[in-house]
Amino acid sequence: MLKPTSKWCWFIDPDSQMLSIDLDDMLFTTAYHQRQLLPSAAVRQEFSIEDHGFYSRLGDNLGLLPHQLTDARATQTALNATAIKKFYRPMMPKSWYFSKHDYCGQHHGFSVLENHHGQGQVVIIDKDKISSLCMLMSAGMQLDDKNRLSQFAAIKVMNEYLLPYLTDSSLA
Repeated sequence: MLKPTSKWCWFIDPDSQMLSIDLDDMLFTTAYHQRQLLPSAAVRQEFSIEDHGFYSRLGDNLGLLPHQLTDARATQTALNATAIKKFYRPMMPKSWYFSKHDYCGQHHGFSVLENHHGQGQVVIIDKDKISSLCMLMSAGMQLDDKNRLSQFAAIKVMNEYLLPYLTDSSLA
């Protein structure tokens, strides 16, 4: 996984309107359009100490998964998650897409969301006593007949809809 430096910098790409990050000699474009983000994302910003801490903790936790992600996939996952943590607009829970569980929670910051279309593995970005902001790590997840959650999409759900991620299932 890439190690952050003091030269890393967030910005909105003027052509695509997507949040990007200058990684010294590389550019990384996140999965998030400017309209999904707080107004503060429009201003070029350094990768802060808080960003570094969240990115590094998530990187450590990704290493605890029962299957190893490639360094590129771990970096992509951690950068998208950090972007959500720092810039994503607040949202209301959309739990109605998922199955409620008696036993709920997370394991090392990872959970599973289930519905009658399947399941998706998520990383918990932020949580409180009632709900959690999550990012889908799976390749995608059908929500209903019309709506699909794409990889790295953010969704907020009530905590009783989250199953701890304990299995050796693929994140593909």
